[in-house]
Amino acid sequence: MSGETEPSTGSGAERTNTADLTMVALAHRPTGVAVTPDGSRVYLTVLDLHPDGLDFGGVTVVETATDTVTATLDLGRNPRGIAISPDGGRVYVPSVDPLRGESVLNTIDTATDTVVARVVLGRHTTPPTGVALSPDGALAYVVTVPGPGRSSGALHVVDTATGTVADRIAVGLDPFGITVTPDGRRAYVSISGDDGVEVDLSTRTVTRRLGFPFSSEFRTAVTADGARAYVVRTDNTDVFAVDLATLQAAGAAETTGLTTDVAMAPDGRRAYVTQRQGESAAQNLIAIDTATDRVAESPVRWSGDASALAIAPDGTRAYVADHHADQLVVIPLPLPPQP
Repeated sequence: MSGETEPSTGSGAERTNTADLTMVALAHRPTGVAVTPDGSRVYLTVLDLHPDGLDFGGVTVVETATDTVTATLDLGRNPRGIAISPDGGRVYVPSVDPLRGESVLNTIDTATDTVVARVVLGRHTTPPTGVALSPDGALAYVVTVPGPGRSSGALHVVDTATGTVADRIAVGLDPFGITVTPDGRRAYVSISGDDGVEVDLSTRTVTRRLGFPFSSEFRTAVTADGARAYVVRTDNTDVFAVDLATLQAAGAAETTGLTTDVAMAPDGRRAYVTQRQGESAAQNLIAIDTATDRVAESPVRWSGDASALAIAPDGTRAYVADHHADQLVVIPLPLPPQP
């Protein structure tokens, strides 16, 4: 399957600065994005794979050297969340098997871009909502909503070597997503309509309710030392800087639009935030200076709708899934200085 690119001067981009954007046309609606450790490929979760069901989806692969689509895999219903192993050999994507009504964790071999294993997590009509890996890739953590006969959603601990579920941790009614700290000791789980929980991954127990200054679905990026997190929520314009020792908001940067995702630069100097179009004149990608917790550089804008974000391991590119225009937006980093 081939892909097409169009330069930033085409109809797909409305730049407010000198960023040389590249728009990679996709055949399906992207919802999530991740980059391999060597930066050679981008993997995106996509929907609208079949005309008879908008929630049927899979994964699309983009080669970064040429910014072209090289493969698309069918994974069933509602693939949500994506994680790539530290060695770049495996991609993990949860979805729902439409025939069996089971939530599964799909394992994709990046050498062949084929599904080589599926781990059944349980019977669910609602899809899993997020996945993260331990730093060594030995464990995958998948969050699901309650299945039949259960009153709580769960964090499933999957042994990636054996393809078995090693544990199941009750975390709350409707978990939305998960972030694991760089040292692999803790996980932060967003709970829809609540403030989320902290999980000790060594004891596999919920240790604290987060008590963030909001109760809604949120996404989190943790600094390399595990001391702070940058948190965005789906119905707000603020980016909260949270002290993870006290769980208190240490600062907040106000943006011009509704936030959708957040990711740390490899050197920790910037937290990048995507925004979606709305009533305000939103910038699609902004950079937060982690030393001052203020907007740094010139934000980037195009005529699309940013939904998910990944930063290249060398920090030279941002990859944004644009589900409004069915495209992957490639943005050189750092962003241009403010005028």
